[in-house]
Amino acid sequence: AWVVFLVLLSGCIAHLPSWLSLNPELFFPKHIGLIVFPALGIYFAFKKNIPVKQLLLPALFVIITAIFINWIPANPDSQTSLLSSLHLPFLLWVVTGFIFAGARIHNTTASIEYLQHNGNWLVLTALMVITAFLFTALSVALFTIIGIDLATIYQNYVLIWALAALPVISTYIVYNNPQLVNRISPLIASLLTPVVVITLFIFLVSLTFSVKRMYTDRNFLLTFNIMLVAVLAIIFFSLTSAQRHYRSVLHYLQTALALLAFIANAIALSAIIFRLAGFGFTPNRIAMLGANLLIFLHLASITYQLIQSLRNNNSIHSVEASITRWIPVYAIWAAIVVFLFPLLFHFA
Repeated sequence: AWVVFLVLLSGCIAHLPSWLSLNPELFFPKHIGLIVFPALGIYFAFKKNIPVKQLLLPALFVIITAIFINWIPANPDSQTSLLSSLHLPFLLWVVTGFIFAGARIHNTTASIEYLQHNGNWLVLTALMVITAFLFTALSVALFTIIGIDLATIYQNYVLIWALAALPVISTYIVYNNPQLVNRISPLIASLLTPVVVITLFIFLVSLTFSVKRMYTDRNFLLTFNIMLVAVLAIIFFSLTSAQRHYRSVLHYLQTALALLAFIANAIALSAIIFRLAGFGFTPNRIAMLGANLLIFLHLASITYQLIQSLRNNNSIHSVEASITRWIPVYAIWAAIVVFLFPLLFHFA
């Protein structure tokens, strides 16, 4: 019953543009996080029997956030509006994790479980999306044979509901049937880590022949930073999903991946500082500088802990603590970008 209610809640929010004649291109970038994470937060609160009084603060935060993001002028050319829209889903993801952890801030075990849940959720969601795509393609092809345009029907009446329902349904399946993906996620982490290590190493070697582009080409730098965020997510996924065999081949590969990502981030950070010195301060450059600086320090901490665990054959718990203690720091920076950047830069 709760799942059905939350699916309807997410679906109704996603349908507001069509019901209220709003511009979807302006609505969805601002509200994608509000479509997904409040429903998941309610679900976790229900499953963990969290008292209502402990939910008042996160609920109030979500309400204030929803009001603020809609108060910002809807200007597609505004850098600060775009930055707020990009950082808001992460901020709401952290609030959802706070609820998952039982509304307690200092709960490393629950934080790691939340990261593991997200890894399992991504695996299951990817499988469900592939299955749905194949089923939809087959259905559309079959109905096209008899002259029925099923693609238009799917687009107008099914797609939005399905996309809004997917996070809740995936969460329900993963949370209640962890054994379904508990064996798949470690396997994927074990296979993905060496591939990413080799790819990132080759990329860094190749970058030496075109490093100038990093400092002169804005789009190249932006793509490079997106890649770094993806690599950081893969590091989290590998460290929280893979089996904990110390001094194993995977352990060495995880350390190598963290070290390569640290080097890559140092290059990106130097390019951002170069652009700031040469072209001046803008909201985009300051936001990128702050995010890269945090990732740089975080990767340094993770790499150090991984090397220490290899040298001393220590437990990986120190690495896990190094991962989770930085999440609130990222959240504070995201909150600054979401709430203060539009005001400081006059919605530019």
